[in-house]
Order: sequence, then C-alpha cells, then structure tokens
Amino acid sequence: MGGTRVVVLGAGIVGSACARELALAGCTVTVVDRGGPAAATTSHSEGNVLVSDKSPGPELRLAQLSRRLWPEILADVVTAGAAQALAKGERVAVGDRMVVAGSGPFLLPVAASLLEAGSRVLEVLEANTSGTVARGWSRRPSQPAGLLGRAGELAGYTWTLGRERVPYRFGRTVIEARGEGRVEEVVTARLRPDWSVVPGSERVRPADALCVGHGFSPQLELPLAAGCALRGPGAGPSPDPPSGGQGA
Repeated sequence: MGGTRVVVLGAGIVGSACARELALAGCTVTVVDRGGPAAATTSHSEGNVLVSDKSPGPELRLAQLSRRLWPEILADVVTAGAAQALAKGERVAVGDRMVVAGSGPFLLPVAASLLEAGSRVLEVLEANTSGTVARGWSRRPSQPAGLLGRAGELAGYTWTLGRERVPYRFGRTVIEARGEGRVEEVVTARLRPDWSVVPGSERVRPADALCVGHGFSPQLELPLAAGCALRGPGAGPSPDPPSGGQGA
C-alpha cells in the first residue's frame, strides 16, 4: 500500500487505530477532526474493552483480540488522563519504561498510577521552573487553598515517587519522540521560563512510551446547551499563560 494517500475522518479511538494500521502498512495518512483527539464519542463512552460479558463465539474472540491489542495501540504517546484512566480502571500499563512530561500537579497522580500498574516511570518533567510554579500559584489564591486541602493526597503521591526513586525535574520537557513504528526513545531539553528550548541542553534516553499532560480541556456541551455566552479566542475559555501551568 506504499504511496497510497488516505484521509481518516475522526480522531477518536477507531479513527486513530485505523490511521495507525494504515500508516504501518505504508500509507500516507491525514487525520481530520473538527475538535481535538478523542473529544467526541470516545471521550463520552465507557472507554473499556470487556470480555466478561461476551458469550462464546465471534464476539468473544474479537473482544479477546481487542484486549490484547489495546496496550499495543496505546503504548506510544498518550495523554495523562488516558494513561491514568487505563492504569486505575483497567490496570493496564501503557508502557514498561515511561516518561511523564507536561505541566501542573496532575502529573503526580498520573505517575503514581502508572507505577501501581507496573510501569517503570523514568522521570517526571515539569515544563515550568519551580519559581514559575510558585509565582503562578501566588497569583491565584484559590489554588494553594485547594492544594492545602489535599495535602495528604499530594504527600502520598510524592512519597510514592520518592519510594520508587523517580526524579521530578522542573524546567524540562520532551521535545521529540523517536522510533520505528512505536516510541523507542525520547529527546528531552531544558526550558527557559517562557518555555523556549535552551540550546545544547538536549538529552536522549530510551523509553517505551511517553505520557503528556498540560492541564485539562473543558467540555462545553452543558453551558452551550444552556445558552451561556463564552468569551475568549475561538468562543472558548480564555487560555492560561504558561506561568500557571494549569488547564481550565
């Protein structure tokens, strides 16, 4: 199929899985979606593959095959939320050697869940510097209060990472994922406070999968259905500056 050009409409799990298989078969694939990846049906469904409710026959065999392929399909570059959901809900580790990168305190529970699911988390990379994170929280008084209210939970995540000797690095992120057909190594680099890359700070390390998270994307169906007015670029919520490192 080399040289065939394919357009896949929809960036949900079905469209993404089809695009992946077509790309592995040698096609040039373009994925088109009016929203973001997994932003419609996929994000609103159960998001699991069950074999316990299947009777013997073709459906059970298909479910068993899907269950075997599920970790393989996801063991590349995944979002933090997807990795945590699989680790906590399905006890599926999306990779043996994981790198977690992005921004915000959500990286802590994600890394802890991956460890509990059997992954080896090589390092957690927070894009903001420690000073930038502190200044961002100080400009938002409600955030420290919320974090203090969950101090025990945060301490538990920190203890888990410390017990497993997982480095938590500020001011660094992943700038490239490399591999033949799947992730085999990642390139990390040091960042300035404005998130620009510091030349010469690149470092390559082997990894089976990469988990990336930069906060949360709000689901706006309810406010839109209620007739609420949305302000900001693209009639969506106003984006946070890099200094905060938090999503809506």
